[in-house]
Amino acid sequence: MLLATAPFRHRKMVVAAVGWRRREEMMKIRNFVFPITRLLFDRLPLLFG
Repeated sequence: MLLATAPFRHRKMVVAAVGWRRREEMMKIRNFVFPITRLLFDRLPLLFG
């Protein structure tokens, strides 16, 4: 029974690790893109105002 659950647990750990790495990359991209989009949205009222 322990042998049967071991691969599943390992797979869960791998999926969690991959998800964490992907989340870190998403946060990096967001931290890079968000200030630019914020600047653009700050300028939008001036353009359309």
